[in-house]
Amino acid sequence: MPDTVANSDSAACYATAVDASPSRTVQRARGDSHLPRTRRPSPETGGLARFMANRLRALTRLRVLGVGAVWTIAAWLICRLLGSAKSPGLLSSDFPSASQRPGDALDSRDPRYRALVTLPPSPAPFPLLRPTRSLPIHCLESWFLDGTTSCGKHDAGPEVKLDATWTWVNGSDGRWRSEMEYWRGEAGIYSPDQHFRDYNELVYSMRSVLKALQGHLRTFHLVVYDYAFDVTHDTARLTPTVLSPRDTLRVAQTPTWLDFSQLNASAKGPNIQYAVHSEIFHLPTVAQDAVKVEVVDEAEWRSKSLPSYNSKSIESRLGWLPGLAETSIALNDDFFVLRPHSVADFHSPLYGDVFRFDDSFYQQPRPVLDKKLFNDAGETGGLVHANYFLSKRYPRRRRPYILHGPRVMSRNMHHEASIMFKDALTGSSSRRFRELKDGPPDIQIMFLMTALKVERWREALLWTYVVANLGGVEGLWGNSARQEIREFFDIHEDEDDIEGIEVERGERWTTNRMRIDKTFDQMGWHSPMRVKYLFSSLDGHMPPIVEPGREPSSNDKCNLDLNKCFGSFWSEKTDIPAADMFKRLTFEEPQCGDCLIMALVSSSGPLGLSSFFPPADAIYVRPRGKAPPHLAPPHLPLTPTWEEADFSLASVMSTTSMPREKVNLRHYTMRLLSRYIYVSGKTDAQFFELKNPKQANETLREVDRRPNTAMLGLNDNVEDGVGEVKALLGEWLEKRWPQPAPWERTFRG
Repeated sequence: MPDTVANSDSAACYATAVDASPSRTVQRARGDSHLPRTRRPSPETGGLARFMANRLRALTRLRVLGVGAVWTIAAWLICRLLGSAKSPGLLSSDFPSASQRPGDALDSRDPRYRALVTLPPSPAPFPLLRPTRSLPIHCLESWFLDGTTSCGKHDAGPEVKLDATWTWVNGSDGRWRSEMEYWRGEAGIYSPDQHFRDYNELVYSMRSVLKALQGHLRTFHLVVYDYAFDVTHDTARLTPTVLSPRDTLRVAQTPTWLDFSQLNASAKGPNIQYAVHSEIFHLPTVAQDAVKVEVVDEAEWRSKSLPSYNSKSIESRLGWLPGLAETSIALNDDFFVLRPHSVADFHSPLYGDVFRFDDSFYQQPRPVLDKKLFNDAGETGGLVHANYFLSKRYPRRRRPYILHGPRVMSRNMHHEASIMFKDALTGSSSRRFRELKDGPPDIQIMFLMTALKVERWREALLWTYVVANLGGVEGLWGNSARQEIREFFDIHEDEDDIEGIEVERGERWTTNRMRIDKTFDQMGWHSPMRVKYLFSSLDGHMPPIVEPGREPSSNDKCNLDLNKCFGSFWSEKTDIPAADMFKRLTFEEPQCGDCLIMALVSSSGPLGLSSFFPPADAIYVRPRGKAPPHLAPPHLPLTPTWEEADFSLASVMSTTSMPREKVNLRHYTMRLLSRYIYVSGKTDAQFFELKNPKQANETLREVDRRPNTAMLGLNDNVEDGVGEVKALLGEWLEKRWPQPAPWERTFRG
């Protein structure tokens, strides 16, 4: 399957057609550039091709071909034959599938280890931003403007299927332990054994997900440790088809119950793909604009990073997994899903990713990195450092923790974070152990990605109104923008003494359960089963964490100081570039941007975001110039700080549209927002630490007494009685999920 969807014409052919033929013909041939693209010629394009061919034959017979007509037809035919090969590709939303390794269809000769030829890294530049799967534009218009949709099953397409990812290591394996102790000695640190102990939970974690999301899963991804190939000991582990040169061979540490000849055995259920650390530890090969290729000394970085014994480092490379779906559930091997779930408990094109925030545990922004937390063996250091880097790009805020359990992972957000925070993540992923005292800080990537999506939505929402709507194609806040502000807040010309506007949050119906169920039913998709939607980004920006001692209702009103928020544009009637006003409202005075969002959402009524969007006929024509080598989907700058970013319409369009393309700004901003849509929700989830046999037994009984628990995390913090705890846990897990999966050696179909 090709990775790109060719544009209907190259930049050169497009310019030729514009010069040589009526513009209406170009519009018909090109169509709306923001409609969904497929790998087949559209009916319109095919019809046009037949029409032109028939017309050409008729004109030839009548001998009435003029010079202009010949030139037009010749140019068109050349474009049709050659244009797709030369034009930049609009990438599909599907990530390229993993290549088949030699011997992948055969089982391992030794169930503990698997000799393999490692897959090469993704070709540069990587990662290229891909579009998200969203609704057709006519469905998006009603959804974003009115909060309703007239679309049904045929418009929306089939329900999304999810991937699931696990990182796994067997710390009881002697070969692994010998290597780990060597590197631990080199670093001069101590790393707790419980970080690596294996209680055989992985097999049951996979069974639990398979049972809870039956029919909703696509691929299970298993990420495992790998060793250098030892000719003396590992040659016997080669499968018959592996005959590659010795330096391409590695040895994977594998679960003994996994039958590699049965990874794709189930026709109905998910298949399994595995990857070793050596295959995913790579660096981005794109610059901040997601187009320009950068040269990086990856070999030196890999020598510092691998082998890795740091789960945070490994998770930061999950975006490099071949064939990874746009939306995945990221799990540790001690995470379990106890009750049936639907896809909408995790994601939908309507409401976006589902985040389960824990407002009782949040991260304060810090002005400097705290070196005391660099060697933190837990999560705190990685969370603090993630918020530090987020606060350099976005407003300094307290940001809530994500529930410790199965989490939604967006491949697109992983890729954006990898580009935006490239230097920080390059450093953090080189930390072999969490406990290292020197070097760059750890970063908790799941927290970073989730908080980033929340901020990218807010940023895109304000950009839609400030730059695309009020700034328009001129890119200027002038008299017309000033008049728009006056009319919006009902300020008359003679009311110059008004200094502030009090804004109250209006009533919203977005998260009404009956409305949600009706919408999913209309689409032919399953409604959420185990999550209650609490806040939707379709209602604006997520309200800030309520300060201790304050009422939650304090988040429902704000004051917009006109002089402070709009500066000289308001106080002195100075014209301001729209991109500068955007920076002021979004980053310099973030409370102004938040209050403006509340006002615009409230004015949109109980549903939709109609007050934000440009008029339906607002068109931006990109000037002549160089076409981007890859046409990225709508997105805003991927810089590590906001100060260095150029948010002007011209700059943003330079990497997301073609020269001389007519871009409908309303459609463009809706595609932009659909990339970052999300909802926060609450699920009945439990997290326990296992400490000793008695406490572990009581904990497991407590779980059994809670039949409504939907998600469970069991953390190893056992100090004594490890063997007894392992036996207790194994018996409990087998009782919960006794049915082997098709890829297990004990499976009997």
